[in-house]
Amino acid sequence: MGEIINKEFDAISQKLIDACADPTFGEDQLEPLYLQFLEFLARNEEHRQQLVERILGVMKRYRTAREVKGRLLPGTAIAYAMHELRWPEIFAFADSENHEFYAPRMETSMSNLMDAYSDEWEDRIFYERFQ
Repeated sequence: MGEIINKEFDAISQKLIDACADPTFGEDQLEPLYLQFLEFLARNEEHRQQLVERILGVMKRYRTAREVKGRLLPGTAIAYAMHELRWPEIFAFADSENHEFYAPRMETSMSNLMDAYSDEWEDRIFYERFQ
């Protein structure tokens, strides 16, 4: 079952990567893909540890984003999913990364992801699901 989860995670990630690389795609067109990612995670809660490991693997690579830009699951997709799921493992990792690798008060992909855990997340206005 783990291999099936990995394949589905990879397929959804690739759809998101491809869509984000397409300059004609707007945030409104990305939301259905973000929702697909969220629903995949929610539907596979019994594989949460495996999914957390996959997400953390992506987040670790954000440190070298210039080298891998365009080949990673977008942080906005993770933030979208975590706004609803609120998995503490993801928040804890983002908080740790933010403190270890970024300057205080600097807006980063990690701080943006942590913001998504708030009911007052500013970016929620961009998404129909959270209106």
